Amino acid sequence: MNLEQLQAHVWRRLPLGKFMVGRQTADDLVQLTVENWEAEYLNHARDDAARQAVCGSILASVKRGHQLARGQEPQEYGFVWAFLLQMLAWSVIQILLKWWQERASNRVWLVTMQAELTR
Repeated sequence: MNLEQLQAHVWRRLPLGKFMVGRQTADDLVQLTVENWEAEYLNHARDDAARQAVCGSILASVKRGHQLARGQEPQEYGFVWAFLLQMLAWSVIQILLKWWQERASNRVWLVTMQAELTR
């Protein structure tokens, strides 16, 4: 699997709000999530509460990365837009978490993609 295939996988599973932000923004959020994936922490998370705490940290990194990529400050986003982006980013993270947990090979794919994107 490559990044484009993973982006398509996530796109198919996102809620309807995806159409309000568009495919490119959703793909950007997937890429940012992969770049900021905290594999070591997720590997050591013992329960769902610990995994969700790690996901919260990933969300914060994705939000910062998206703002930097767009060249906007947090106050430049409108409330609705910020809420929609946060909801969509959280959905991306949850979809990737489920995919991550399904198979060991998915974990290897994600870590490999992350290494390629962050070199």
